[in-house]
Amino acid sequence: MVAAAQWLIRTGGLTRRIAVIGASEAGRQLAGQLADPDAGICLVGLYDERRTRLPESDGVSATVEPLSSLYKLLYRGRVDEIVIAIPHYAADRILDLSQRFLSRQCRSTYSR
Repeated sequence: MVAAAQWLIRTGGLTRRIAVIGASEAGRQLAGQLADPDAGICLVGLYDERRTRLPESDGVSATVEPLSSLYKLLYRGRVDEIVIAIPHYAADRILDLSQRFLSRQCRSTYSR
């Protein structure tokens, strides 16, 4: 049974496809932690509206994409979960993003 589960994870059958919104330091750290195929997680990408605030490079292999790219993936059913990883003091932005993605066919969570 364990071998079957491991095979399903390796082949993508039990893999959760997760997108992270927010390319701040916290978002990039989270993306780095989620990029673990052995845990059954596939990091779909790192997305942010504010591309001018991004650091040059910090070792995270995920490239930062605009939110419009995420909408396309959601439309195609290629994202299972969205994690909003922006500072808690940006409550209005968190609420806006939550409402925008609430109607999509995936799970949305907030990471502090």
